[in-house]
Amino acid sequence: MDGRELPIALHLVNISLHGFNAWLVFLCAMRAGVPRLQSCLAAAMFIVFPASVEPVAWLAGVFDLLLCAWVLLGFLVVTATNPTRSPAVTLTILTLLALGTKETAIAVPFLWAAAAVAAGLFRESLDRRRWEVIAPVTAVIAYVSARLVTGVSSSSYPPLTGFRAKELLSRPFAALFMPFHEALPRGFSWAIAFSAAAVPTVFMLSAVDWNSNPKRVKTIIGLLAFILISVAPIFTVFFIGPDLQNSRYIQLASAAWVIALAVAGDVSNRYATVFTTAVFVLLIGVFTITQRHHLWHWQRAAIQRDSLINAAKRLSVGCDGRIAMGQIPDSSNGAYVLRNGAREALAAEDIRVVDVSVVIPDCILRQPSDPEK
Repeated sequence: MDGRELPIALHLVNISLHGFNAWLVFLCAMRAGVPRLQSCLAAAMFIVFPASVEPVAWLAGVFDLLLCAWVLLGFLVVTATNPTRSPAVTLTILTLLALGTKETAIAVPFLWAAAAVAAGLFRESLDRRRWEVIAPVTAVIAYVSARLVTGVSSSSYPPLTGFRAKELLSRPFAALFMPFHEALPRGFSWAIAFSAAAVPTVFMLSAVDWNSNPKRVKTIIGLLAFILISVAPIFTVFFIGPDLQNSRYIQLASAAWVIALAVAGDVSNRYATVFTTAVFVLLIGVFTITQRHHLWHWQRAAIQRDSLINAAKRLSVGCDGRIAMGQIPDSSNGAYVLRNGAREALAAEDIRVVDVSVVIPDCILRQPSDPEK
């Protein structure tokens, strides 16, 4: 596999993982009591969710995709009413895989506790299935202890003040509620307005119908708790910019969000169900269009990256393959240009960067056509 085929293969891995996670979202929604049609719509919303572009398009986002897969697989194990095999062993393995993927997986036991609440199995988990609780907690304690013993540095957390608590409660839901790029063309303001009206309407219809299905309340509460717990380990640095930069932090939360929407849309009134189903179909269309615009910025960043590498190749001619670079762009409109691996990308072209700060003039970049046109 040459240097050109490897990035393509890695991108295919990310895309495949995202598709696999969408299938898990479908299964988790079914496990939460959502009918098959609404579960399919939840999976489709997850695939085209605009904030999912960063973890899928950015190769380093594979860790967020893997963590999402391990947690959703654990969701299915925890919510199984009649497990046929040893669920404690399975959850321990999934916990270790999650911890090996990202250190934020220390929240995994709490995420699965929220999943048990969503499925109405929390009390049973504490009574008859307590080893499913003890096993992942033990794995996390062993992981943290090993880091302390080996001297591996861990992130320190400041006190949880009222302001930080407010930010922890508001930021993830704000990003999930309006997952749109700030550079969305004005002609698509209707898409933002529709999303702003559609989501509250679905939850209000569900609130009116809660008496017919009291379990739905616990399910939604469990899923909303799942969202908060998923971002809790990074609450000190959690921020998603208006250009959707850092949106990988809500990859796992977006799975719980679309399932919560599907649960809320499963109302007893037949006409209300038809209405919420139509809303979900329209949301999928809105998300598809806006995701395409967000992806355009990543395509533009890729062209900028290639232009910089080509400029470096031209400058290295006659210098024994040695050049000095400075002010390498980190990102463009939320899409990463050379955040990681600048030296490696140049080394693949037989260019060695020396530690001298020299500014390379900006290149004239050929921009892709605007998808609005």
